Amino acid sequence: MMAMSFFAAPAAAEKRVALVVGNSTYQNTPSLTNPKNDAADMVAVLKSLSFRVIEGIDLSKEAFDAILREFAVVLKGAEVGLFFYAGHGIQVSGHNYLVPVDAQLTMVSAVDIEMVRLDFVQEMMEREAQTSLLFFDACRDNPLTGNLARAMGSRSPEIGRGLAPVRSSAGTLISFSTQPGNVAFDGTGRNSPFSAALVRQLATSNEDLNAMLIAVRINVMRHTDRKQVPWEHSALTRRLYLNPAVQSAAFASTIESRSSEAANAWDATKDTESIAVLDAFLARYGDTFFAVLARARVGELRKTMTPSPHAPSELGPASTPAQ
Repeated sequence: MMAMSFFAAPAAAEKRVALVVGNSTYQNTPSLTNPKNDAADMVAVLKSLSFRVIEGIDLSKEAFDAILREFAVVLKGAEVGLFFYAGHGIQVSGHNYLVPVDAQLTMVSAVDIEMVRLDFVQEMMEREAQTSLLFFDACRDNPLTGNLARAMGSRSPEIGRGLAPVRSSAGTLISFSTQPGNVAFDGTGRNSPFSAALVRQLATSNEDLNAMLIAVRINVMRHTDRKQVPWEHSALTRRLYLNPAVQSAAFASTIESRSSEAANAWDATKDTESIAVLDAFLARYGDTFFAVLARARVGELRKTMTPSPHAPSELGPASTPAQ
């Protein structure tokens, strides 16, 4: 008998697009050691996960704007869009900004002229992709905030510590290297604590993304003596497995489990003479192979319930009219 499939398989060629930015060599403040390394490692792991990756290292404001335009074009129609940023970030008046390497922040207008608003990137991704994933290792202590505070004068309290909480649309997950209002460590090795844990999970985990981020949080808390607590705002509407092989294995496991459940239920149902019982079986397992057998059984039972047109009348043979 030919095998039959009643389940929708996961997409074989899901379109995945990522933009990865690492800003290390700042022109007007001391350089950060690890963002370029964090970005390079993210590029490598995302390519292994079937992402088309656009990479930017040490981006000026002009280069940042240009690469975002490129990202928007390539992102259109993607099932999954991903943005990873490592470098300096700042919050002003409750809005989060990413800091290009040529930012000076010596005047108030620099807030909108010299930096990139995080919510602009988020909204662009939500318009173009079905699922949007944003990762920010951007809460490092930023000396440039002093320049901006002096320029803003009495408005300087609007400059917050770390990054501000965010909101998102359905289908979006935003992950930060540390909790709102706190700063993150750049790290003493090749990577920051957050990026190191994130890359490791993406490369090795068989879990869905939410489970991976819990593992990232536990790892970072352990390595920073609980001084840094990664957090995320998630409005995802499905379990998301970024490893295609793991996704296929999880899908196959689901099919096997459901088929086994349907087989056991059919063993208990197949000899019934109740169409109502078979209808209940079909309502529960109508997408399995055993539904074919159940429908055939219903057909058999209906035939036994329908009188043959040649069968004698229940009233007996017709009487002969009186002569």
